[in-house]
Parts: sequence; C-alpha cells; structure tokens
Amino acid sequence: MQNKSIFEKIKRHHNIMKRFSILILTCFVGLLSAMFTSCDKEANDPVFDNKELVGKPEFVLTLKDSTYFRNNIVAYLGSNNHLTIRVERLGKAQIKGQTGLDDLIIELATFSKATFPFTQDGKNKNVSDYLLNFTNNLPEVYSTINTKSPNNARAGVFTLSDINNYVNVISGSFDFTLQPNATNTKNTEPIRVSGYFTDIPFVREGMDGSKEYMYMFVDSDLMTNVKLSAMDIVPAIPIGGLNVDTPVGGADTEKKIKVNAQGNTYTKFNLDIIFPDNIELKTKHAKGYEVKYVSRYGEKYDNSPANLLDGSYLRIDRKENKVVNGKNVQEIAGRFEFHLKNNLGTAESQISQGEFVVYKPIK
Repeated sequence: MQNKSIFEKIKRHHNIMKRFSILILTCFVGLLSAMFTSCDKEANDPVFDNKELVGKPEFVLTLKDSTYFRNNIVAYLGSNNHLTIRVERLGKAQIKGQTGLDDLIIELATFSKATFPFTQDGKNKNVSDYLLNFTNNLPEVYSTINTKSPNNARAGVFTLSDINNYVNVISGSFDFTLQPNATNTKNTEPIRVSGYFTDIPFVREGMDGSKEYMYMFVDSDLMTNVKLSAMDIVPAIPIGGLNVDTPVGGADTEKKIKVNAQGNTYTKFNLDIIFPDNIELKTKHAKGYEVKYVSRYGEKYDNSPANLLDGSYLRIDRKENKVVNGKNVQEIAGRFEFHLKNNLGTAESQISQGEFVVYKPIK
C-alpha cells in the first residue's frame, strides 16, 4: 500500500509538470506569433481614435467689457501653414433676443508652439481684425495694425501653448489691443481683447480652401502648396523592362489605389503612395504598400526592403463615398511616416508627420 501511495504521488507530480510545460509552450508560441504579427502591422492606435483623451473644447473671449464662452470654435490651417480663427456673433444685438453682428478674425503666419507678436505695422503677418456690424457693406473696422500711425510697437501677443497632432486640437491664450481704422466714424477708441482656448479643433485645408490636402515634413522642411490626386490602378506590370502602373480596366488582379502628391514651390517633389483597395483601416502598416519619392534634386527613394528604415508606416483612417461639387468621389484620409534610403544608398530622407485627405473619382 505504501509503494502504491508513493507511485500515485509521483504520477500526480508528473501530470502537473506536464500541464505546466504545455502552458509554458502555449504562451511561448503566442508570444512568437504576436512578435511576427507586429512586424507586419501594429494594432489600432487608441491615441488616434479616442477623442476622450482631450477635454471638451472651450474658447473664452473678453472684448469691450463683455465675456463670451464658446464651445464650437474651429481653427483652419491652410496649405501655406497659416492659421485662421474666426469668432462670430459678437457685440450687442440690434434686436432683442438675437445675437450680435460683429466678427473677430485672428490670423497667424505660421503654425507652431510659440508666442506670436502682433506689430502695429503688420510686417510679421500676424494680424487680428474686428469687424463691427459685419452684415453691412461698409462695416467699421478695428485691427492690430495701426493705420493712423503705424510703427514697430507691439499690439499684443497670441500664444499657441499646445498642438495635439493626433486628434488635431490646439490650446493657448491671447492678449492684444485693436486700433480703430482711420475711416471709422462712430467707433474711435482702442479695444483690448484677451482670452484663452483649450482643445479647440483645427481643420487642415488644401490649396484655394479645398478640403483635400497633404501635410508633411521632408527632412524638417514643411511641404506647402501641395497638389493632390488619387486613382485606381492595377499592380505594376513589366513592359519592356519597366514597371508601369496601369489604370483599372478589365485586369483580373487586385485593385490598388495610388495617391500622388506634387510640390509646386522651391521644394519641388513627387510622392506616390500605393496601397491595396481593401487595406485594413485604422491600423499602422509597416508592409503591404509602396512608396516612390523623388526629391527636388532628382534623387529617387522607395520603400523596397533595402531602402526601408525603421519607424515607417502607413495608416488609412477613412474611406467614404461622397458627392463633392456634383461628382461621385471616395474620400480617403490617412497618416504616414516614411524613413527611406535613396536607390543609390548614398542618402536618407525622413518624410514625417504625414496626414492627408484626397478625393478619388468613382467611375
């Protein structure tokens, strides 16, 4: 009986060790699988999706002894990197129960975390205007630019204290003095404007105010005035030794989308991003797409295995069918970071903070 008891203890111990070994092996295999999967694509990034990571938008403005609280203010960032904030329905209402008719417009020449001065000569291109009774054809005007006696004195400052490029919101404060225009007849005394804003959204715009845009830095230089286009293609087909992207039309192959961006300033460049039509959305992809970049110096870069550096990814956030200006289009929005070597292996280029919205025609 004693020998049998010892045998049962040994058997139980063996079974426990066996189950433990299987558990360890399962965990190890799962870890390896996760590691290999992460090499191809990363899981959804909650920072891009979770609007709760920032507070509710708030804009507080004190002007002419009145304080206004707004939660619907939106800033607009143009392709020239100018930021515009417009606050409407200010001032006293002409009819009881209605809002005022005055507008305050703030424009900054650049977009960065900094304190921007308003000068009375307006030469730094940061300016604020206050339009009284804006519905009239000839409203009386105030401005940080002093039209009566322009000089180099400061009219005040505007501070961008935080820029959140993940969910596109900004925070900051301002304090400046507006001078009456020389043509004003009723409003002739200076006005002080002050306030602050927290987590107000900013919307990027393309050339001529279009909702299509591409925002990116190439080796620390912001690319401005970018022209965009998008089209359906089939994968590159070798013709006479060359790979040619061919528009879709009867080819029995996987459809892809090509987004092309071209710079038309001194920072001339050409960028092609090619990705599958069925790409998984809201996921950072390290593989499964193509990048072709030609710098203003004619250097050619791509994301072939020999040229692709760590940190590169493409993320398509949205693909929605819309009607824009009477045409059926698919709106495609995405983000990217591309760290590449040129085809000669002699230089590297970083295309960073990439963000775009483009309209692809639907046939």
